[in-house]
Amino acid sequence: MTEQTGKPIQNVLILGGGTAGWLTATYLAFYLSKFSRRKCNITLVESGSLPTEGVGETSVPWFQRFFHTVGIPEGSWMSACDASFTLGSRFENWLWPDRCHYWANPFSDSNLTLNGFSFKDVWLAAKMQGRETSWQVDNSLSCKLMEMGRAPKMLHQMNFIGRGSVKYAYHFDAELFRQYCKSYCTKAGVQHMVDHVQDVKIGKQGFVESIRTEKHGELSAELFIDCTELDGLLINRALGESFRSYSDTLLCDRACVASTAHEDRALSTYTRATALKDGWMWRIPLQSRMSVGYVYSSAFVSDDEAEAELRAQIGNAKLIHQPKTISMRTGRTERPWVKNCVSIGSSAGSIEPLHSTDLYQTQRGIETLLRYFPDCSFSPERTHAYNTVMTRLSKQIRDFTFLHYYATQRADTAFWRANQHETRVPDGARHILDLWHSGILPVHESELFVHEWGDNPTIGVAGYQNLLLGMRVYPKKIPGLLQYCDIDHILGSVGGYEAKLTDAAKNHLAHRAYLDEQNSQFPQKELDSREPVEQVADTSME
Repeated sequence: MTEQTGKPIQNVLILGGGTAGWLTATYLAFYLSKFSRRKCNITLVESGSLPTEGVGETSVPWFQRFFHTVGIPEGSWMSACDASFTLGSRFENWLWPDRCHYWANPFSDSNLTLNGFSFKDVWLAAKMQGRETSWQVDNSLSCKLMEMGRAPKMLHQMNFIGRGSVKYAYHFDAELFRQYCKSYCTKAGVQHMVDHVQDVKIGKQGFVESIRTEKHGELSAELFIDCTELDGLLINRALGESFRSYSDTLLCDRACVASTAHEDRALSTYTRATALKDGWMWRIPLQSRMSVGYVYSSAFVSDDEAEAELRAQIGNAKLIHQPKTISMRTGRTERPWVKNCVSIGSSAGSIEPLHSTDLYQTQRGIETLLRYFPDCSFSPERTHAYNTVMTRLSKQIRDFTFLHYYATQRADTAFWRANQHETRVPDGARHILDLWHSGILPVHESELFVHEWGDNPTIGVAGYQNLLLGMRVYPKKIPGLLQYCDIDHILGSVGGYEAKLTDAAKNHLAHRAYLDEQNSQFPQKELDSREPVEQVADTSME
């Protein structure tokens, strides 16, 4: 590689065809094939062994950037991928078992300010001073829309990605999305091969030179992207880069997944996460079915017991896909970029799906690679910068996820007791709790969480506030200047606000009705990457 210093990369080989592989291929096809003045060949090699039934996937608003960037109309891909909207997550029974307690983490927080203070800060001050208030802490339009099952957008906003009254993201069928991206990529010139890797050739300087496949023989490239998920075929096996497990902090390592028919046509606009005896269960509403899954720790419950628990939770709902067990590898590859190999997706690292952050990490990995895209010299400065960004992101998501288990008051099973007393508390999580208890709102100062689509909806001030207040973890000190304020006087100015939220939410169509209208305007079809974009991409977020 050193003999080719400064030479542009002409061949990229992506190994692995899951969501990470095809998302990577789509981004690269757009930048390196569709509008590039230089020729760059992109090849994706996959084994073809992925399941044909797609697990329901959920996302965060950052995912809108992908469609905006490559010019894919929102209604087109949503119709083709059985997609629905999500305004955030609702957490049930995380504080106590079987007491009907829940809290929400919407993507858009309340924009109500009282005398210059945020509503949540005032609510918290009132609570800490022993005042009774009928106001709910999750008093926002997002929460009202979630409660009423309304879409995040008006019909006249249908042709604008991201344009709506609140921030939103998507639920979708992962397999249909892969097929959608595959159609885009192959028409944009990406070469697709279904084959099995037999060997990986590593050169004297430690670079990947080629892979040897069963049907297509030896395939070489200057840049290799490892999207082989848990296998880490290139980054971990061939290059020997170590994987750092988070199992001492996050105990869940399995998921039992299935899907059921909807009980009626009503469609919720949030991901539902219900804490169970040895983990938690998701419910992700797609247009045609409900994706369900039980995330659990194999150290506390067997696979058969977990499946029985999932079936019990499903009850009489009609099964569309039978339960199957998926293993999870929670942690991160020490250096996701080594020499001329970049790992993207689960091969780079994975956090359990509590906040759907694996797709977010995948997308950030791709976008950061594009930002630091190398030439054939593969300068150490670029790889180091990339690894620093992705490692920091992984740790921040780990710490945020960990606090869901650590902050609970549940002690009804060995699993929940272990989460509070036997796990390692990461330094980052401990620092967040120290800030919180001192009355300082936890903020990540990293550029990772500031962008034109708004602050990261999962990890940020609102995310930590929603989590800790939902778990009834209150600071030991009233935040800042609020300790001097007349809280009763401030709260007196809130009159009529909830009625205004309800009236605003009524202006939105029911979620199902909106999707029906959208589907009528965007009949299902494969997207030709050469078609003119029918939808205007709007970067503003209201």
